[in-house]
Amino acid sequence: MLEVRDLTVWIDKNVVINSLSFKADGGSLVLVKGRNGSGKSTLLRIIASVIPSLLSAYRLEGAVKIAGQLPEHAVRMGWVSYIPQDPYLTFIGSRVLDEMTFIREPPLWDEMRSFLLRIKERNIYSLSAGELYRLLLMIAISRKTRIIAIDEPSSYLDPEFLEPFIHRIKSYAEEKGIVVVIAENDTAFVERYASEVIDLDRYSGVGSVEREADLVGSSVTDACNSNPIKKPRVALNNISYSDGDDIILENISLDIGSGEVVCILGKNGSGKSTLLKIIAGLMRPSAGGVSVAGKVFYIPQLPVRWFFSGKVREEIAIYLRNRKNRSDHTCVDAIVHRFSLRDLMERNPYSLSVGESRRLAAALAYVSGADILVFDEPFIGADMRTRDIVAMLLNHFRLCGKIAILATHRLRFQGLGGMCDKIYYIDHGVLVG
Repeated sequence: MLEVRDLTVWIDKNVVINSLSFKADGGSLVLVKGRNGSGKSTLLRIIASVIPSLLSAYRLEGAVKIAGQLPEHAVRMGWVSYIPQDPYLTFIGSRVLDEMTFIREPPLWDEMRSFLLRIKERNIYSLSAGELYRLLLMIAISRKTRIIAIDEPSSYLDPEFLEPFIHRIKSYAEEKGIVVVIAENDTAFVERYASEVIDLDRYSGVGSVEREADLVGSSVTDACNSNPIKKPRVALNNISYSDGDDIILENISLDIGSGEVVCILGKNGSGKSTLLKIIAGLMRPSAGGVSVAGKVFYIPQLPVRWFFSGKVREEIAIYLRNRKNRSDHTCVDAIVHRFSLRDLMERNPYSLSVGESRRLAAALAYVSGADILVFDEPFIGADMRTRDIVAMLLNHFRLCGKIAILATHRLRFQGLGGMCDKIYYIDHGVLVG
């Protein structure tokens, strides 16, 4: 069904995947794993004919065949469904009802049917990223394709939905004789169901990985802004937010002070991103008061890539130039070393993987001199190296007497308690301490 033979992939002059070969028969679930930048998303894009059809900077040698056909032919025949890491890139209409025209048969499972009924009248851009991802999965499964390629489902799906979904999609693949390919960093929940595991670290052209101690380097306090606001503060007083008849947030109060790292946990669609956008000043509450003392650096969940320059090196340099009173340690090379960006410096930021994009965003927050970090879903697409970097960044804001606020759907994320001074849960727009 799916055959990859001697596949080598370059972007610019860098080898991303080197001499990869494997076969997957109908009824298989293939897990593709590897660290950030190892080529997981690249492989799925090749299977879905996004590379090289739409991303011409990539160069390929070798062969990929789907039921004997090239990927571009298989896609034209409707044999391939692809769920990317950035779900906003996929939708055509503005309403869920518009996208429902692509659903060729009723949803297979009760929770998918109830989910579709709940969101069908909504605007696409009012959905959370997790809700968008679930909608894409429903469309993909209903299309009766031969290949379903799913990129980093743990980045968007709630844990209680995720593992039952993997079990069901495996059974569905066996029943229909299709191939499901899942690229994933958090592999534990997928591996037990996988027919084959492809470790792209064995086929990667990515350079050596810095040790954790090297990433942290000298004390994180050495990058503290020399003229920070004396006491940054975020205060929310009974704020609420509504979208038409939908109540997104209800009577939320928070008081966050200097040196605090606060985590906001919640399921898909619970209101996390809306709350962070209000704190960052991108949205106004429908009711209640917001007081933010200090310069805010906001890293959105979507779009993942929001950069300005044509090279990673130039992107970092822009933020350094805009920062006053910077010291020698904040030179580009030091930041590159600390955030494990050495092999990416000449790359276009829009060619980075999601995990690599998260590392670059963390580096920019680090050098920005901001008093308040607002980070939406920092762990999407993150391998252990990127998670360590996020932890270092949060500790930097804590030790510098600043504020860091992050939101995540990963309710049981290992190590989260050690990163955060306070953890709040948000459920249907209501915040619980």
